[in-house]
Amino acid sequence: MTSSVQALAGVVDAARRPGTVVAVRAMPGMGKTWTLRTAGSILESEGIPVLRGSATEGAWARPWGLWHDALGPRFTAATENLATRAGEALPALTEAVRAAIDDRRHLVTPTVVLDDLHWADDDSLLLLTRLVRDADTLACSIVVAYRHLTHLTRPTIDALSAELAKAGTRLFVDLDAFSPAEAEALARAELTADGGDAAPIERILRSAGGNPLFIRELARAVAEGTASVEDLDDPRRLPAGITGVIRRRVAALPESAQLLLADLAVLPAPFGPAVARVLAGGTTEPLDGDAFVDALDALLAAGLLVADPAGYRFEHDVVRHAVTGMEGPERARGRRRRAALALAAAMESGRVPDGPELVAGLFASSGGLDGDEAGSSWCARAAATASRHGAHAQAVELRRHQVALLAASPVLARLAAQADLTGALADALLEEEAGESLTRTAALGTEVSSAEAETERSDAAMTATRSLVDAVLALKRAGFPATSWRTLVEIGAQVANRVEPTASTANEGRDELTAVLALLKDPVDPVTSGRLRAGRWRGHDPTTVEALRDRHEGAARLDHAELLLQPYDRHPVEELDGWLRLALAHPHHPGALHVLDAVGRERYFRHGDVAGADECYALLADSAERTGRIALHADALAQRSLCLAVSGDVGDAAALVAQARSVAAPLGEAHRVRAVTELLAPALLGFVTGVGPFDAWADANLTYARSAGAAGNVTAPSAAAFATLLLGLAGDRAGVDDVSLELIGLFEQLGPDAYVVNGGLALATRGLFEAGATAALPRFEALADELERREISTGPLGTMAGVRGLLRALAGDRATALVLLRTHRDDARSRGLAAVAALGDFDLARVEGAPTAELAKIGDAFDRLGMTGWGARARAAASLPVTGSDAPPTDGRQRAGVLSRREEEVLGLLASGRTNKEIAGDLGISLATAQRHVANIYLKIDARNRAEATNWALRSGLGPPRP
Repeated sequence: MTSSVQALAGVVDAARRPGTVVAVRAMPGMGKTWTLRTAGSILESEGIPVLRGSATEGAWARPWGLWHDALGPRFTAATENLATRAGEALPALTEAVRAAIDDRRHLVTPTVVLDDLHWADDDSLLLLTRLVRDADTLACSIVVAYRHLTHLTRPTIDALSAELAKAGTRLFVDLDAFSPAEAEALARAELTADGGDAAPIERILRSAGGNPLFIRELARAVAEGTASVEDLDDPRRLPAGITGVIRRRVAALPESAQLLLADLAVLPAPFGPAVARVLAGGTTEPLDGDAFVDALDALLAAGLLVADPAGYRFEHDVVRHAVTGMEGPERARGRRRRAALALAAAMESGRVPDGPELVAGLFASSGGLDGDEAGSSWCARAAATASRHGAHAQAVELRRHQVALLAASPVLARLAAQADLTGALADALLEEEAGESLTRTAALGTEVSSAEAETERSDAAMTATRSLVDAVLALKRAGFPATSWRTLVEIGAQVANRVEPTASTANEGRDELTAVLALLKDPVDPVTSGRLRAGRWRGHDPTTVEALRDRHEGAARLDHAELLLQPYDRHPVEELDGWLRLALAHPHHPGALHVLDAVGRERYFRHGDVAGADECYALLADSAERTGRIALHADALAQRSLCLAVSGDVGDAAALVAQARSVAAPLGEAHRVRAVTELLAPALLGFVTGVGPFDAWADANLTYARSAGAAGNVTAPSAAAFATLLLGLAGDRAGVDDVSLELIGLFEQLGPDAYVVNGGLALATRGLFEAGATAALPRFEALADELERREISTGPLGTMAGVRGLLRALAGDRATALVLLRTHRDDARSRGLAAVAALGDFDLARVEGAPTAELAKIGDAFDRLGMTGWGARARAAASLPVTGSDAPPTDGRQRAGVLSRREEEVLGLLASGRTNKEIAGDLGISLATAQRHVANIYLKIDARNRAEATNWALRSGLGPPRP
């Protein structure tokens, strides 16, 4: 602990070094702001640019106001139309901070000074925490100050403190009282220029308790004669004697100055002259002309107000709170409401700059008075601005005020406000609170349906419908299951019908919202087969889709792109190209990103255009990263990894999978993209490389496909198809037979036009072939033939000919299989799908019974592509040793160096009939580790199943003796 004077030198010295972060913490009034201002002045005197920002109390400031103050226009431009989910704005804003700092750097490293962080909104604090994490890469130093209240907790402040405490270039300054010598010097400076009587100085120091603000105020009061030395000994005024001193100073002011001070005390933020004039002229006792100027001068002369670059501010928050405390709570509330009404009128007329956050805050802090409905509209305006700029914490707070101000309003107004709050909570990723708000919104919807006798205006019904649509879209983006928000869609359709048919403009808007609601109606049927679950797209009503498309051109059409392009119904290439041209013509429109996603997905899964899909996903990844859209960014990276993997770029694909998982980490566990990045992308990469753990991956995908949430998820069949593939690679023939019979039941219900069927069939067929599983073979062949008849001839793993060739090989029709597999291999080679073509060579070699030399060459080709697991399998098929410890033996007696000692233990237990779970228990390892060992053993000894592994173990002397 140290005093302000002692800390100042350390703060200034640290701030001269780029990459340094200094945190000044203390209780109220201990000198934080004085330390920051003085340090900033010293640095500026040395020619170091100082970028200052200060947070204000409550949701009063503009979105990211702290950063706008410090960084100026460059940062402001970066926040325009940054309508993203929580956390997604941070990457873009981090770069904006860096760019703004670089603009101001010139030849000298600047210092960013941020004061009163305890008032800052959570969004601004999260951005600061992110910057602190990488402070050593910034071309500046950062100095911050905030109240250190040990009895209060705030997660974002705690997270910032934790980040500041980590290793690196950090400096914590915890301010305590002044040292006795410093306190005496400060008191003497206020009392007289040449020193003074020691008695009042001692009493001042004792009364102030070493608090620098209290010392200055008490000494100034004694020097000015507004307080006597005897007053300082009054125990009722100590140690908070400062309040009494401030009140006596106020009492010494002219009456006009007192009135102005009371009016201005409702404002926590710095305020401009125009705002001050409005409050002085619009409250109980208006001041104008010379009277206003005289009163303002008196406040400045008394030191209660100080000049600020933004206008004026209180010398300290303690002063403002002392002034507001001079009135009773009801009178103070009435004063805030009058100020809100006066400022609202001035903003509407243009007499002061628009600042809905300020008016919203005044209405919110004076709730319960007449006119709350008007305040709710200002909260809505301010919340919409905050959402547009990606300031979700502020938007949520303002939406809560909006709901509170409408507590006594008609039901449709309350329904709209509650829906707005639900959407804001979903965008802020506050999933538990959003779920609770969703329940309250639905309850209000029920109240609407039972309030038929209540007269509602058309505009109220339109507002409620629009709020419900926005809430559903936010819940949908946040990954909430459709079952949770389907009720809101039904309520929205019901409310839209309340719009009077005579209002043509309202009808036009109603028609559009009704069309959107029709598209939002859950188009997913639950489908089950055995223990597997999935969702099937019923498809949107074509008339509704076309009507909505016809109403929009250009960028306006992109507003509903996410809805219009789902559920990925089959589109001809020409139509996809048209959508792509539209997206490229409006690259910064949010809908353009959804178009790139949908077009890339359809090119890949439907048309087998891997190069075209990769192009779309590369554009999407770049745009989503720049705009901070986490889900789209992670999905694009994962989809690109699939494109690169099948093209033979295994190393780059692996890097993208890792990056995709990292980017998707902030998303909720139930989010579809988490399944793509954590289950599907790693599994496909493992398939391409031939490297497991296949058992563990199969279990994870099966768990997902059998979960309750899979029933409404159209990607669940892909997880089941991957599970079949992975079980095949692990050599679990019984498992493949079991799952493939369930999976084909799903595919048959989904129908051949479902976009997951042709790709899923290709994956699962590979699993059947690798395991030699034939239980579902006839039904797989029937579906493959049906896809061919419908001219669905390509997919993510090449042509349907390859699928049919593997199935014919399993059926024992070697001649037909070879013809089909050659066609498939040649097509893959012509389209640059190197990994698919290499697998095609291996499939042909195995079906033909190719000689050892050819299999060895195929193994070398696999190795060159990074497909090392397949290289090992090719050499095992050729009965050749593989380099390194992965070499399978040519027979059971040549096992030296093939398996590790642990793998030999696992194989011995497996051969004795122990399950994977029992093996894990016997060896004291996790089930996942046991599964990984079994998968690696299968790969090394080229065993397809437990029976083959047991035979290998017996020949090698690892298993129990034969009976």
